[in-house]
Amino acid sequence: MQKYHPLRNCFTGVLILLAPAAYAVDDGFYMGIGAGQSTVYAPGATINGQHATAGKSGMGGRIFMGGQFNSHGAFEVGYTHYAAASYNVKSSSGSNPELRTSAIDFSFHGILPLAGGFSVFGAPGLALAHASGSGSLSSTGGRGPTSTSVRPRAGVGVSYDINQSWVADVSMQRLFGSGVIRTSSLLALSISYHIVDKKCGEFLC
Repeated sequence: MQKYHPLRNCFTGVLILLAPAAYAVDDGFYMGIGAGQSTVYAPGATINGQHATAGKSGMGGRIFMGGQFNSHGAFEVGYTHYAAASYNVKSSSGSNPELRTSAIDFSFHGILPLAGGFSVFGAPGLALAHASGSGSLSSTGGRGPTSTSVRPRAGVGVSYDINQSWVADVSMQRLFGSGVIRTSSLLALSISYHIVDKKCGEFLC
């Protein structure tokens, strides 16, 4: 009778968990779209002699495309539009001043395949970010109302291979701001289509 070895069984379980899915998405070009809750961490501001705070959260979105070069890595470029941070005071034009933020990002995705088509990933990179204030919002963070600069960004998430072409993921992505460009985040559900050679067992379909 084979003896029970807790450490061996635990090690076997870890190997099973880390084994990639039988029909994991193959290397190649992909493109996708995502949407979810975005937050722009805008500071308070003095507008028309009044101190105003900003509503920081709302619906944001991202479109992206990239190339996966093996099961553990990919390069990606994307465009993110964050919900405007709207201040709770009327400007002289009668509308609420807003701080609008968007970014074009470039990132590397480090991927760890798990069992059952799941993977976890981390995505460090850089973003060309743009922010602008509208209405009477003439200054934020001690700089002018508009700014464009390169900022660091990062993301983490969990993905699931629906089949050999479609992948869904949930991710948290953050743009690290400075001055007019405020730190901003996007918690998004995304779906992407991968242009790959589909496989049936050991043969191409």
